[in-house]
Formats: sequence, C-alpha cells, structure tokens
Amino acid sequence: MRTIKKTYRTAIEEAKTWKQELYRFLRNYRSTPHPSTGASPAMLLFGRPMRTRLPELDSVQMSPLDDQVRERDSNQKQRMKEYADNKESILKHPVQPGDFVLLKREGHIPKASMPYETKPFRIVSVKGTMATAQRGTQKVTRNTSHFKKIRKTVPCPVYTDENTQCSKE
Repeated sequence: MRTIKKTYRTAIEEAKTWKQELYRFLRNYRSTPHPSTGASPAMLLFGRPMRTRLPELDSVQMSPLDDQVRERDSNQKQRMKEYADNKESILKHPVQPGDFVLLKREGHIPKASMPYETKPFRIVSVKGTMATAQRGTQKVTRNTSHFKKIRKTVPCPVYTDENTQCSKE
C-alpha cells in the first residue's frame, strides 16, 4: 500500500495522470521477478513473459518449472525462518503463571505516587505477550510490559509481634 501511495503522490507532483502512472507501476511490478520464486507473477500466472518496456535478457530467461519455483520459494522461507529463530534478541517471557506481580497504574501518575499498584496480583495465564493476573475475584489482562515481577513471598510487616505468622499467598 505504501508503494501505491508513493506512486500516486509522485504522479500528482510531476503533473502526470495518476491512473496511467498506477497502471504503469502495476505492469512493471507484475513483470519483475520475485526474489523468493525467481519468476514474475505474470509468468507464473500466464506461463509466458509479459510484453513491457522493461529491459530483458532473452538468452538468460528460461521458463521456470512449477516444481523449481515452489522448491526455491520453500528454501527461501526456510532460510528466513532459521534467521529469525537464531536471532539473539529473542527474550523469554518476563512473567510466568504463578508469579506475583504489581500492575502498572493507568493514566497520568503524579510524581509523588507509585507507578505500580501496591497490592500484588498472581499471574494466571500467559499467551504471547498478553498475561492475565488475578487478585481475589478481580481479573486483569494486559501486555506483559504492564506487570512488574516481585518476590513470591510477601514480607512480614515491620510492626508485628513475634507470635504472628505471615501469610504466603
């Protein structure tokens, strides 16, 4: 969509008919070989090259067989998948089910107040980048960036007697 808009804007800027420029762009796009298949969309659809004003090398151009095109396409996709899988910037989920978290407050937060709610939630489920947390009957689903992981045990208040036990929710 971006290239079509760019073609439209360029045609208007150069005072050319935008429809003719759009048709010229589409004709050139359809006759240009795709990097992963090695053949143009028109060649794959019609089985012959389109007649355009684009320069061509007739001696080098061969009609690709359907199996060759499919195999090259799958090889290219496999290479892209391996590249994406091997990237070092892949992060693990910051929260897992069962973790205790603090929820980030929404809206404008004054400088003097805490950016996170003070009462912890427990993560119930994680799906992709979305996590669902629960505190009592209240359930909240947010992006994992809205949660801050805290220790699993809730520390005892400072002013307790020695006989009182802390709850570990």
